Amino acid sequence: MKHHTPLASHLDYRHNSDMKEKSPTWGGTRSGSGRKHGTGLYGEPTQTIRIPVSTLGVIKEFLSSRQAQHRLSQVLASVEVFHPAPEPAHQALPLYAHKVPAGFPSPADDYIETTLDLNEYLVPHKATSFFVKVKGHSMTGAGIFDGDMLVVDRGLEPVPGKIIVAVIDGELTVKRLAFEDGRPVLKAQNPHFKDIVLRDSQELLCWGVVTSTIRRFD
Repeated sequence: MKHHTPLASHLDYRHNSDMKEKSPTWGGTRSGSGRKHGTGLYGEPTQTIRIPVSTLGVIKEFLSSRQAQHRLSQVLASVEVFHPAPEPAHQALPLYAHKVPAGFPSPADDYIETTLDLNEYLVPHKATSFFVKVKGHSMTGAGIFDGDMLVVDRGLEPVPGKIIVAVIDGELTVKRLAFEDGRPVLKAQNPHFKDIVLRDSQELLCWGVVTSTIRRFD
């Protein structure tokens, strides 16, 4: 999996055979026809230039990355994202050495082993981390439930086995990353939901790796 930018990883499985030829035009230019400015692949006007053939591959790779970022920004515009405070107050709370049993009660141990700051514990890489709220039940087997707040680190490598936040065909999803026959597969952690196997025409954008989940008992 290849990183083009710090924002997202980009996998493109589209083949040239999937591209259709342009239809011929008839009768000249019509008033009001054509694509509006700023609505193309890159969200801004484009211009035709001549380039050396030897640089074609590099330029295509760069444009593919720009196109992926534009599509990702369109998806994120409708998603509520929270970022860590730039200068969070250090708030260390007591961390007791005694573990609390979930079964029968035992005598309390008032020995404090150390202190714990949740900002440092949950968000060790503040510059590359953000929070996003979960919607849905496909990851309950991994301990991720509807309404949970995820801590996501976009600076980590999305390797197989990790839970990632990804964009597929303009839809945001949280799944466990795997590879089967050389293709990425996004696995649900709930038997009532199907895994997502990428087709040749689909594109996967990895938004980041999930490192923690936060849940409050109101």
